[in-house]
Amino acid sequence: MKRQALLIISIVWIGLSCSLGQQILRGKISDFANREGVPYANISITQDEGTATDISGDFLLSFAPNVTKTKIRVSCIGYLSKTLSLDSLLAKGDINHKIYLTPASLFLQEVTVQKKSYRPLK
Repeated sequence: MKRQALLIISIVWIGLSCSLGQQILRGKISDFANREGVPYANISITQDEGTATDISGDFLLSFAPNVTKTKIRVSCIGYLSKTLSLDSLLAKGDINHKIYLTPASLFLQEVTVQKKSYRPLK
């Protein structure tokens, strides 16, 4: 009796773990201008789900199969953010995806540093 119960529980557990499996998206985020990897870029599906690239720009993103109709957002400081359809990336059939980010130039206003003396309170 115990063996049958254990067998049934095992079969149900294996079935659930297969149906709740994760899909994997892997690739490299590169600079559009010089084709070098972009370290520590963010790849996000939602506000709570995502990953970051390693020092060479490579990433591995695992996600539930039910989120394939969504978009992913790729961003990094110093680059323009990019939004891509997860379906279109998966439809290409590539094992390693290449995503290019365009560098963004920011012009800051002039900063003036002045000396100011303070008087102690009495």
